[in-house]
Amino acid sequence: MTQPPPHTPLILNTGPINCVERECPEYHTADGYYDPTIERCSHVATTVVCGLCSVESDHGFYDETTPWPCPDVAPSA
Repeated sequence: MTQPPPHTPLILNTGPINCVERECPEYHTADGYYDPTIERCSHVATTVVCGLCSVESDHGFYDETTPWPCPDVAPSA
């Protein structure tokens, strides 16, 4: 039997679906062209969760998240 992966931090982008999928007007220039240099629009925030305890659905989104630092991780001595 294999060991489960360790509790590790995972950075998620959270916000409206059209923003997370980069369909927000802020990802485009004034001329209407897509600008790949924009990391994220102002409607998207980053959230750090536990990659092991958070539950990813079949469609690639996280239905349940456990904030980082994970309460299941033993404090280091």
